[in-house]
Amino acid sequence: MELMWLEDFLALARGESFSRAAETRGVTQPAFSRRIRALETWLGVVLVDRDTHRISLTAAGSRFVEVADATLRTLEHGRREVREIAGASQSSLRITATHALSLTFFPSWLPHSSVHQSRRHG
Repeated sequence: MELMWLEDFLALARGESFSRAAETRGVTQPAFSRRIRALETWLGVVLVDRDTHRISLTAAGSRFVEVADATLRTLEHGRREVREIAGASQSSLRITATHALSLTFFPSWLPHSSVHQSRRHG
């Protein structure tokens, strides 16, 4: 089970077509359809009625909208909580740079940054 499957399913459940939901999610329509099928396989139920021109959710699909939404919200809330506990919230900044930038740009830039200033005075 992958979290993106839940996000994909919720995009589809918002009433979008498979192709529009795939575009919204930044994948091709065939890849998007495979991901919805993978979610259905994992759950062991059909979520989407594909026999109609406009997509519609099955009864199981309608119920799973609530489950998927609650799951994603709970995970995001939990992520924020543990990051705050670990001190890794918005107050930290991680910069990844090439060796050349590490030696040329950052040494001259850091003395001018507010982070460096607050550390020097605090």
